[in-house]
Amino acid sequence: MLEVVAQLLEQLGLTVSAVGDGVKALALLKSEQFDFLLTDQKIDDMTGDELIRRFAEFGAGKTACFIISGWVDPHAVGRFETSVA
Repeated sequence: MLEVVAQLLEQLGLTVSAVGDGVKALALLKSEQFDFLLTDQKIDDMTGDELIRRFAEFGAGKTACFIISGWVDPHAVGRFETSVA
């Protein structure tokens, strides 16, 4: 799914930095400025809401954050609402 979404965004004229796990994503987010973060909820080493929470801890600034997923965690919505509110 990562490659497909990256290709679609590139076709829209966006510059894309795509990585396959949360640790790599956090390292990239710390080193560069991004207009938005798009993550799956179920990634290799953490959940998407955890990635966003950890990103917010070191200064997400005005970066818009989005989670897309085909995976359902009935508890994720409550965690996400409280972690970034």
